[in-house]
Amino acid sequence: MTLAVLAAGCAVGCAFAALAQLLGALRHARSLPRERRGPVRLVLRAMATPPAPAGLARLLDAADAAGRLSVRELMAIKSLTAGGCLLVLMLGASALPGRLGVLLLVLGPVGAFHAPDLLLLRRARERAARVRAEAPQVIDRVRLAVGAGLPAGQALERAARHGEGPLALELRRAAAAMAVGLPQSAALRRVVERCPVPEVEALAALVGRSARHGTPAGPALAALAAGARSERARRIRDRAQRAAPKIQLVVALLLVPAALCLIAAAILAGLR
Repeated sequence: MTLAVLAAGCAVGCAFAALAQLLGALRHARSLPRERRGPVRLVLRAMATPPAPAGLARLLDAADAAGRLSVRELMAIKSLTAGGCLLVLMLGASALPGRLGVLLLVLGPVGAFHAPDLLLLRRARERAARVRAEAPQVIDRVRLAVGAGLPAGQALERAARHGEGPLALELRRAAAAMAVGLPQSAALRRVVERCPVPEVEALAALVGRSARHGTPAGPALAALAAGARSERARRIRDRAQRAAPKIQLVVALLLVPAALCLIAAAILAGLR
């Protein structure tokens, strides 16, 4: 085994360990303790990394991975995956025909560097979809609590007690932070950062405005809940409309040829 192969193997092993750390942070975002530290994380924290882009912290927040993975650790994971990919391609590029090896040497590490971002972006989109699906029920519970005489801030905390989704979890976190002295405006801003969807932004703005000016929030909450429900119904209709061409494609490419094959087999059997 040459030194180059050994170095490539070590780099690939480190890259896989780093990716496993990222996937573990995403998969167990609610079950792992935030203070957990392992040897992989110690290595990631000790690495020198390039400067992080401005939106990376917001992406970690939206994917609910900020408590288990820091921006520095994510940049270390990106660097390890890119370096491991580069070493592997350097060993195998000579066996590829033409300029394909050079092309892979250029594009492969770039794609590997951005692969963790794509995983986080997918997780953030899935979480945002769950938040938007949960938002009408949470807003309705807040409206009922406000109608029962509670201030809007306390109504948020009461509404979060009876939910199990990501939005209810973020509202419980905000209530716990406010209980230890964090201002309501900062807690609501944190909820919006971690749940960046229009319904949550509107809810946070409404609650903050009600707390500042003392205006009744009930009618505005009712309108917001109705708008969230209608938007959810529209998204469901859009998904159903997009599914129809896919079903037709399956029928055209699979079911129709299968039926024709059965007819042809019956005809051939009758000719014998």
